[in-house]
Amino acid sequence: MSGLRTIGIDRRGNDLYRACVTCDAGRPEVLALDRFDRGELHESRHLDGEKLVLSVPDSQVLVKRLRLSEHDGPDIRERCRFELAQSVLEPENMFQFDLLAANDDHCRLGLIYRRERLENLLPEYHLEGEPAGVEYLIRAAALGRGYLSFCRQIPGELVALVDFTDDLASICFVHHKRLVELTHLVLGGADLSSESSLKRIAVELRTVVNFKLASFADRGTNLPLAGLVLNGSQVDERVQAIFVEYFPVGVSTPEIHLGFIGDTVDLKGVSPENYLVALGLTVN
Repeated sequence: MSGLRTIGIDRRGNDLYRACVTCDAGRPEVLALDRFDRGELHESRHLDGEKLVLSVPDSQVLVKRLRLSEHDGPDIRERCRFELAQSVLEPENMFQFDLLAANDDHCRLGLIYRRERLENLLPEYHLEGEPAGVEYLIRAAALGRGYLSFCRQIPGELVALVDFTDDLASICFVHHKRLVELTHLVLGGADLSSESSLKRIAVELRTVVNFKLASFADRGTNLPLAGLVLNGSQVDERVQAIFVEYFPVGVSTPEIHLGFIGDTVDLKGVSPENYLVALGLTVN
């Protein structure tokens, strides 16, 4: 394949999950799914000359919902950037701003990254210097993009996605195939093998979900949650059974459509769903 390949790298604890994707054929094709210890990445191949996107922990990104006027002209991006810059108290050159489309043409999700924190991510990925063209994306957004682009989707208009790492749960709400809200839950080193810890997390997650549903209703989207999708290496039937007590609407796990997986990928002993965030990083 001669076209540009995009590499998404997601850090989950001490492991780095890497997905390499191309769109040469007009649809995404996964060329590689690899897992590394953090210290091994700089020794691996397929980084030079490729587009590289790293996940950013949700706790390090400020998410702001921007409502645009119908009279805003074609310079919407500059208008949104101005509003984001006005919302920070320090010089704007200390921050990096990004925008995501929300549930209608007059809404955007503004992302505010502190540049110093982005620079500090590189040593965590054991990358020397700053690779040319490196980009960054909050994990919750990558989770949503990965789900919408690579997974079989559950029925319903409003779905909550949750991806568990060691210390945080990334949360993304999807409405009509668009990301409408990003948030997270601090796990505080909770042991997902413990039933009491799982119940505590389920209660906290239900509180977050109910709060977001109320805010959606205030904005005119008065819909029930259609389903909860849980992802993470420790999410199994036992975990789902506990969470369904608090989310009787239904709890499932994501299922990546294997039609996107190229012939070069060896899936023996590999769960593609563990790479869902890494895959989402490759989506424009």
